[in-house]
Amino acid sequence: MIRRLVLRNQFLGSTELLDPRTKVIFLVVFSILAILLDGVLVMCLCLLSGLGLVLSQPRSRRRVGSLIILLFVGTWATAYSQGLFYDQYPRTPVLTLIPRTLPVVGSLTDGIFLYQEGVLYGLRQSIRFSMVVIIGAFVVTTTQPRDLLLGLVRLGVPFPIAFMVITAIRYLPMLAKETEIVFRSQQLRGARHFHANPVTTLRYLIGVVRPILVHNIRRTTKMSEAIESRSFSSQNFAKRTYLNELNFRLQDWLLVFVLIVSLITVSILKLSYWAYTSGIFYADWLKPFYTFTREML
Repeated sequence: MIRRLVLRNQFLGSTELLDPRTKVIFLVVFSILAILLDGVLVMCLCLLSGLGLVLSQPRSRRRVGSLIILLFVGTWATAYSQGLFYDQYPRTPVLTLIPRTLPVVGSLTDGIFLYQEGVLYGLRQSIRFSMVVIIGAFVVTTTQPRDLLLGLVRLGVPFPIAFMVITAIRYLPMLAKETEIVFRSQQLRGARHFHANPVTTLRYLIGVVRPILVHNIRRTTKMSEAIESRSFSSQNFAKRTYLNELNFRLQDWLLVFVLIVSLITVSILKLSYWAYTSGIFYADWLKPFYTFTREML
């Protein structure tokens, strides 16, 4: 499932829908909004808009299921763990896992409960995470590495940093494929990686990691030698030219405008509400905005 997500162009039907710079700006804005927003409804709308962007690609409809399953599992795990370990007050128990009256364990743990406020907090945090993951998956899997590299450079990212980012992204499908090959080769030799004994399971998993690590060290060494042999140095960055150039089209300008206006609006509203709650600044004519920010954002 994970390998299907990291393979290149899994979601893409056409690489010309948006400029790579627009996708990067989309990811940056969504990452900031995921931090600023607290309203579940607005965060869900952002999440659905990102999912709609992924689904807008014709070939993505048969691949998005894997992403949804992973996000669902992550959301469930986050909500459940936060519900168990939530330590703020007030908190409302909705499920008793270990009662306080249970001999030995109950007195040691003071009971283990699932708290409603913790579950809601976990859901909110998982929505933030899902917002960034969906847009990140869209950016990475719908953009050729060379186009993404050029987009980062045109946005002002230093070329060494942009190159390292693209190299890391390109390693994902190779790492996933290599892991699958190692698992299959060991299974064909009769190895069972998962056992009832966790120590045995750990020992077999270490046996999987070792060849993967060795192959990646060799690949990294070869890549560094290839880079050095092509005069990859800081003196050549300013002279670097590119075969293809990027051009913003109408849809790019419109989307970037909407994203920036939305980010500025949310930032101003949150800052105004923070100044109001902190006693720094208050104005009667801002009451509707205070109410909207408290209820929605």
